[in-house]
Amino acid sequence: MHVLQFVSWYPQNSEDISGSFFQEFANDLVKNGLKIGVLHAKFIEGLFNRENKNSKPITFTKENGVIVGRSKTRIRIPGPARRIPALERRDVRIRLEAGRLLYDEYVANNGTPDIIHAQACFWGGVIASWIANEEEIPFIVSAHSSVFGRGLVGKREKVLATKVWRNSKQNISVSQVNADIICNMFNLPTDSFEIIPNGINSEEFVVSPAPKNPFKWICIGNLVKNKRVDLLIEAMISMPQNHRLVVVGDGPMKSDLIRRSKELGDRVEFLGTVDRENIPRLLSECHALVHPSQFETFGVVLVEAMMCGRPVVAMRCGGPEEIVVDTTGQLVENGSLEGLIQAMNAVSVSDWDAEKIAKYARSSFDRQSVIRQFEMICNEIVSQKMERND
Repeated sequence: MHVLQFVSWYPQNSEDISGSFFQEFANDLVKNGLKIGVLHAKFIEGLFNRENKNSKPITFTKENGVIVGRSKTRIRIPGPARRIPALERRDVRIRLEAGRLLYDEYVANNGTPDIIHAQACFWGGVIASWIANEEEIPFIVSAHSSVFGRGLVGKREKVLATKVWRNSKQNISVSQVNADIICNMFNLPTDSFEIIPNGINSEEFVVSPAPKNPFKWICIGNLVKNKRVDLLIEAMISMPQNHRLVVVGDGPMKSDLIRRSKELGDRVEFLGTVDRENIPRLLSECHALVHPSQFETFGVVLVEAMMCGRPVVAMRCGGPEEIVVDTTGQLVENGSLEGLIQAMNAVSVSDWDAEKIAKYARSSFDRQSVIRQFEMICNEIVSQKMERND
């Protein structure tokens, strides 16, 4: 089967971790014998952004058996001006045409796909839906982004997203809570989504003995407001003196978070961005993971920690409720500092069965199981099209 994926973000080089899950998923589909193409139309916004200077408009490479097409297109329309109807239509047209150029060159060299799969709605889903409709190719979309749950979509985005959900032969969501939010927002039937969680390659994570004291927590994620690392640092002030915190990730809040953590001295360490292959080692070097995010559609880092046999603490913020159970960690009322402190204290003194934690994570979220679900959906939709054409 030939599957073409339009992705909303994707690594541009070996140091770029954006969309790394999409990349790993595509790589594993190839290993399972599918022909996979990935197209990423990147949009550079702003009148004075020079990122696109001296770069080729379209490039194609073969990466781990995946045919990857990338393009960069400058959007010179200032953000506020896009609310003017004529400029809004032009903005969308620029994006669709950029995706079309990628698609045409891909098909010219690799043939027409059997099915088109979009990873996230903006802008991969919008582009994929439009092309699939024009080319009469079956189209499915996976909902990953938290923009709907966090109320970050405007009137224009809602109109575009409505077409995506309704044009798709099968909507997929990484969690039930994310599916429910989208169904409510767009008045879709409650059974509009198939739930397929993010799958993790369990072979990359092994259970190892917990390190010696001091007790070490790890927090992994982008340092942005939604992740609430500021709340975690405040909680650390009330934790026992022998507790340490390792923060992995980067983002606009890093400087402020470092300033907030000064009174904790060497009890908090900021590692910045690290290569994904180092995540299993970092998890094994800690006793537990804490994830204070205020909204998540899923929570990959929770599963990764559990596959290492480490207990977790997370907010009740959507996705974690479908991941964390009593034998793998504790959930906290969203945004509660007191609840976070209590849960961290409880987890740190409890006796956890590392093998049991890892077994649960592998049985529920192993990537091969997720891939089998995805392939079944694709096979069914492609078979239905072939039957109609006979």
